[in-house]
Amino acid sequence: MPAISEYFKTVGEWDDGVHRFRVITPDHADWLTGLAELYRELRTASRVPIGDLGLTGLEGFDVEDLQAALVATQVPTRHSGSPKVKHMAVERSDIGELVLALIGELKYGYNYGYRSVRDRELVKLPGRGIDQIGVLELDLTNGERAYVLSLGEAKVSIDKNSPPAVVDGSKDCLRVQHRGHLTESAESIQKVLGAARHTADRDTARQLFAAGMLWRQGSDKVTLRSTSMLVRDRNHQPTDFGSFRASPSDYDPGHIDFTILVIDTGDIEELVDEFLALARQEAA
Repeated sequence: MPAISEYFKTVGEWDDGVHRFRVITPDHADWLTGLAELYRELRTASRVPIGDLGLTGLEGFDVEDLQAALVATQVPTRHSGSPKVKHMAVERSDIGELVLALIGELKYGYNYGYRSVRDRELVKLPGRGIDQIGVLELDLTNGERAYVLSLGEAKVSIDKNSPPAVVDGSKDCLRVQHRGHLTESAESIQKVLGAARHTADRDTARQLFAAGMLWRQGSDKVTLRSTSMLVRDRNHQPTDFGSFRASPSDYDPGHIDFTILVIDTGDIEELVDEFLALARQEAA
């Protein structure tokens, strides 16, 4: 298997020093397998590692049995039914959220505390709130600290139109979500501090609390980045960035990070089926 950093390659990049736009594609034959393994790891993660529970088999099961049960119960099964039902299914959007955080970590150095893919309350229903909140701590030359908050949203689209409706047109499109995060700042700050509360890593929790408090105080030591991940099939066009690239001032004071993952497929749903089968370790 390749290293996670080798899963994708950048095929288009535009950066004006404030706003950053990027198009990426898979760069390894086993990229989906690697992504499915990461998904399985997140969906079966336990606050207390199960290897530290002292299970000896005397209870009637061992660590391997428990791990298998977690895969069976915590990794979603595929929604059945109409294409519309599948289109709205959480396992479809999970791919976008997974890549969103992966690029955030590898490309921009963000730390993530609460991860909806891992930490949401219900297996088959999406988490409520911002898809992924990332934080980056910066050491200033005067000895003080500043922070970057990434307010991340992910979408998957097979729309033949460009930009697709999930960018600028639908009632819960990226434009509506990101403008809402910025204009309804009190609610967004509530979500940042809530994510910090549910963060197990000490340093990441401290950074999220600090960034959230600085935002609440109106400090210039926190930069807000409106971060989007759009997963596209062969219908991708250069205009898919929509208003984010055409009119970035619409998102002030947010600085834009917008990445499009283009997958060479004509059937996203078939790819989701394969992804889940790999994550659930089901035979082909």
